[in-house]
Amino acid sequence: MCDLSSLRSVRRFGAEFRKRSPRLHVLVNNASVLPPKRTLSDDGIELRFATNVVGPFLLTELLLPMLKDSAPARVINVSSGGMYSQKLRSLRSREQQFAIGTSSRRRSRRM
Repeated sequence: MCDLSSLRSVRRFGAEFRKRSPRLHVLVNNASVLPPKRTLSDDGIELRFATNVVGPFLLTELLLPMLKDSAPARVINVSSGGMYSQKLRSLRSREQQFAIGTSSRRRSRRM
């Protein structure tokens, strides 16, 4: 198990996975979280952004050498069609009002 909102957890998982598995052909990033209020991860990153973007990106980077060595291999980043109802905005989340509900989830999936 891996808590994608925690950089420490992602690094631990990546190291353990590399020890236990000789190959990796497919990595599917399909994490999402919808907190009811603005929350920071243990690393001080806004929780949705940490879980939906930063964690999967770090995991992919950690496992990329395995994927390349296991070619042919693929990384699949899953999102939802609802993300297209949200405009792309800057990542200055502290300067924007925190939105709650499904619109905020869709916005985070656009990043």
